[in-house]
Amino acid sequence: MKILCLALLLAAQLLGGTTAFAASFDDVKKEAAQGEKTARPELSSQDSRDEDLASDEDESLFGFKKSAEQGHAPSQNIIGRMYANGVGVKRDYALARYWLEKAAAQDYPEAQYNLGRLYAEGLGVKQDYATAHTYWEKAAAKGEDAAQYALGNLYANGWGVPRDDARARIWWEKAAARRNPYALHNLGALHYEGRGVPQDYAKARSYWEQAANGGFFASQMYLGILYEEGKGVKRDPATARQWYDRACEQGCEEGCERSARLGSVSN
Repeated sequence: MKILCLALLLAAQLLGGTTAFAASFDDVKKEAAQGEKTARPELSSQDSRDEDLASDEDESLFGFKKSAEQGHAPSQNIIGRMYANGVGVKRDYALARYWLEKAAAQDYPEAQYNLGRLYAEGLGVKQDYATAHTYWEKAAAKGEDAAQYALGNLYANGWGVPRDDARARIWWEKAAARRNPYALHNLGALHYEGRGVPQDYAKARSYWEQAANGGFFASQMYLGILYEEGKGVKRDPATARQWYDRACEQGCEEGCERSARLGSVSN
């Protein structure tokens, strides 16, 4: 499936909703597997855990709910994500908030981030950036990179706080230190545009290369543009095309189009 990646990124790159709740039921099961021994203390053998994770979605929800009702914060967070995304259950933001609040009350940082998402995007609640900020600050203080990135977005856009590019950069740098690709990309954009920092194409390229080598298609696209236009580097259509091709392989339509155009020019 091809996507209009640059248009999509320009519309969404500064939003708080970049780290998804649970993209699919497989993601939920994968996360559950990582903490399965803690979440389900009654299961002792790996075979029984594998068999349970292979069961249908209703049974898995039942298992998580049992642990969640016993106060297990990771399970509460997983159920909240399932309801928020409609993964294995009917989407229900009220139930998502109910379970996320239980986990957040135990200072579980991912749940605090996810609750902030609900308030920042007005999902089942009145949009409230101040409340999102409160939850994200708590999660960010515990090292949750998605919350650190999201706080940067609030300051970059002036959502619920005074616009402050310097504070946005500080939060993005914290998230980037944990290899958050969105933060790395936005730091590259700050230096590319000279927004709150001296314009520096070399620094922009450095941030984008880190994100791009981690598979982030938007940074791959912008690296292609740097090399195609010769900004901060010697103009190099071949290298530009390599970056466009990498973005194209991930379904980025502009990457495919730009690569094809460069190929036709060189032939």
